[in-house]
Amino acid sequence: MEEILYEASKRCPKNIKNGPCGAVHDGRCEMGGICAWADAYKILERGKSLEGFDKIRGMEKYYSKDKDADTGFLVGSTLSKKYVPRLKDKDAEGDKGVVPFETKFSITTELDPPHGAKTDKMKDFLSALPKVDGVNIVDNPLGKPLMSGILPALLVRKHGYIPIYQITCRARNIEAIQSDLFSAYASGVRHILVLTGDYVQKGVKPVFETDSTILTELIKKKLAECRDFSDALLDKPLDFWVGVAVNPNATPLEAEIAKFEKKMKSADFAQTQAVFDKKILRKFAKAISCPEKVLVGVLPVKDYKMANTLSKVPGITIPKTFMDKIKKDSGAGMKLAKDIMKEAKKLGFGGVHIMPMMDAGIINGLIE
Repeated sequence: MEEILYEASKRCPKNIKNGPCGAVHDGRCEMGGICAWADAYKILERGKSLEGFDKIRGMEKYYSKDKDADTGFLVGSTLSKKYVPRLKDKDAEGDKGVVPFETKFSITTELDPPHGAKTDKMKDFLSALPKVDGVNIVDNPLGKPLMSGILPALLVRKHGYIPIYQITCRARNIEAIQSDLFSAYASGVRHILVLTGDYVQKGVKPVFETDSTILTELIKKKLAECRDFSDALLDKPLDFWVGVAVNPNATPLEAEIAKFEKKMKSADFAQTQAVFDKKILRKFAKAISCPEKVLVGVLPVKDYKMANTLSKVPGITIPKTFMDKIKKDSGAGMKLAKDIMKEAKKLGFGGVHIMPMMDAGIINGLIE
């Protein structure tokens, strides 16, 4: 098993060490060809050798040369202790609180920073936004360069909302990731969403020094214990709420679930890719151990042109029945979004994450 998983990590163009990314569809990589991780999972499944697939791999270079008795991986003194979340007092920089979000069925949304330096659209969006539990600051989706997340996070806090700071492994090495996390914490950010990241635009060299599974573990078991990733002492603990991504649309779903459960050993909450099919959502709810920690992705489609464009995005699955409906009726997108929200609540999910494409009016319509 170790040899098969090692080969998969070497063949993966994103250098992922812990299973397929959310863009895999029908066992194929978004970059073309067979997904190395989906292929490895099938081989292990046929040989009934999946035991141990849930171990987090690729941690060796971040820890000392002592082996953990349970996992066999090289670990440092901080990882060998069981992590116990600490409840901390309020401070001037931000209050972490005792749960990731205050409401039982949470509603979060997202903010697109500008492709440049103008902040007007962000301010207008936040001013028109209804009461939500958190606002994601997206981190260069599809590899397009946008304003970095610190200034938008400060704007989100100024408007009275919880910022959820996205951080991807695609374009940063470990040193840069830590620097961004230090700045985010000092700016009052207590919620982050860790992503491996989409593949880059043509002509740009990706980094992918680590993946989201490893980074989540490091944040929760290094930074929270007042250590950086090389085990050097920090001036204070950085105790974040850490979220991860999961894709209910992924095929094979079993491999995606195995990686998700691995992430949730360290993470506090999760957010899904946009879901457009209630059958897919029901299947996903039955397959996972903690739906109450998951925010279901809801993307209200405005018209057929938008639906057709989204259907070509890696990781998104739109049923033909919906495509036929929205071709005749542009209101079908909002109706489906409301149906997905109701189904998510019925199935016991922790909430929804609305992707409004910077249109606050859409969120008002859905919440009503």
